[in-house]
Amino acid sequence: MPSSVSPIPARKPRPPTRKEPSFFAWARRMLRKKPTDGLRADRRILFFALLGAVMGTCLDALHVLNETALYENVWKIPVLEVAWYVPLEFTAAGVVVGMLRPELDEELRRKRSDLAAVLVLAGFVWLVVAWAGSGLLTRAKVDNALIASLLSVIAVGTWAIFDKSWQGVVSAAITAAIGVGVEAALVSWSRTYRYTVPDLFGVVPVWLPPLYMIASVAVGNLGRFMKYSWDSLADDLPEAAERPRKAG
Repeated sequence: MPSSVSPIPARKPRPPTRKEPSFFAWARRMLRKKPTDGLRADRRILFFALLGAVMGTCLDALHVLNETALYENVWKIPVLEVAWYVPLEFTAAGVVVGMLRPELDEELRRKRSDLAAVLVLAGFVWLVVAWAGSGLLTRAKVDNALIASLLSVIAVGTWAIFDKSWQGVVSAAITAAIGVGVEAALVSWSRTYRYTVPDLFGVVPVWLPPLYMIASVAVGNLGRFMKYSWDSLADDLPEAAERPRKAG
């Protein structure tokens, strides 16, 4: 008597997996990965958010103090006299530049260079001097073209001292283009912010691009330091000698 064999049910075809967009996949990997010698991505995001909110807002307040820029028809933060949205702008800018500069360097195959902490700090001092100087010179009625020439020389010097790579030039140009574009849009559309002496596109001063280039080098170096070299700074602290070393 032939045995009855039940037929094996055919497998249902699996629904096609939804492929995650490459940018989001890269972002997920970046957030999960801790660099060998640096801070985890989530801690770097927090650091650059706070740095942008505090330092960026204070630098913007310097321009307002020197009557280089004005906010009007908007609620202002007392004492600083900048609009309520300024800390949010610089928070976003700090995170974007600080986090993406090391990633852009890798995409452009920039050779890794670990600046000492004192040089990273010196780059920020250079940036503050240039930022404050642009406001002081504007207040002193110095022509924008002359200020732009001076800041261009400082930008080249900043790159030569603190960067020296063609990738740094590309990154600085991208930062300047995006920064000037955002500010021009803000002036044109918001009606709450303006420069007192605009001559580039009729909305921003011509010295703004080199100022953004200086900022790109300074923040970019800090971004690389936080990703690649933070642990070396922590190891140099006096209490580091008392901490047990990691195995391996």
